[in-house]
Formats: sequence, C-alpha cells, structure tokens
Amino acid sequence: MFQQSYCANCHKEIAEVRITKIVGGQVTDIYLCQKCAGEYSQFQKTPEIAFSLTEIFENILKGEKVKDKKTEQNVTCKECGWSYEIFKKKGLLGCPSCYASFGDLLIPLLRRIHGSTQHIGKKSTKFDLQLENISKIERLRKELESCIQKEDFERAASIRDKIKSIEKNRDENEGH
Repeated sequence: MFQQSYCANCHKEIAEVRITKIVGGQVTDIYLCQKCAGEYSQFQKTPEIAFSLTEIFENILKGEKVKDKKTEQNVTCKECGWSYEIFKKKGLLGCPSCYASFGDLLIPLLRRIHGSTQHIGKKSTKFDLQLENISKIERLRKELESCIQKEDFERAASIRDKIKSIEKNRDENEGH
C-alpha cells in the first residue's frame, strides 16, 4: 500500500484511498480518507456523462461525438422486445431476430470493430500442417506394414525414408 498519512482534504482521518490524476502528462497522487473519497467531486456521476462502455468505444472508433439517442431509443426487436439501448448497455443481443431489427445500427459497428460484417474465422496453417503430417505418417506406416508383409522390401525402404524425412522436417520446424 502507501505510507500512512492523514487525508489531504480534512487532515483529520487517516488516508486510505489514493487517487492518481494524470493531466497533460503530469501525474499527481492525492491521498484521502474514506469519507472524503466518497465525496470527491470527480467521482460524482452526472446524467450528462453517464454513457455506456459500448457507446464510448463506438465513438472512439468513429472519432465522432455522441450520437443523438432519440433515433436509437425507438428501435426495438419485434421478437424479444429488447431495445437497441439494452444492447448497448449489455453488449449482447436478446435473440436472433435482433440482428434484423438492429441491422442498420449493427452493420457500421461490426465493420468498425471486425473490418467486415461476415465472420470468416482464423485458420492456423502451422496446426493444419502438423495434422497433415501426422495423418500422412500414419498412412505411410500402414503402407509400410503392408509392404513388409508382402515382402516388397524395396518399396518398404522407400516408405521408411519418406517417414524419416517428414519426421525430420517436422522436428526442425518445431525447433527440436
């Protein structure tokens, strides 16, 4: 914690709360008691600045001022009854029909956040290569056993060499 001292506001109680303010790159620590910290004016919420986290991120990403809420307040889902305001507060949709109901409002948001309105997903090429090598080695081992049973030793030696080559490349790629 911090060194025990008296409240910077009332100078009577022991300071239990540290408030760090950063203004213009200047860092200032203020140490307050519980009572004074609860009354500290910069923590008091006012209706003008009570925005949802989603709305703040939307506006940061867009670089715009806060939108007119009147148009968004009237949009509700006909299926579940959720409003766009509820979506903004929770960050979740109420049902699949919400996508259609809030479509005009969601599309720009999805484009800004994800760069697209269609989810494609990610594909790990390293993982796919590992799976491909494992299945290739298994297939070659079965073929090797078959060649040994048929006493086709030349083919078996060739398959053995392929398996060793794949395993060597795999180990080099994995850093072993």
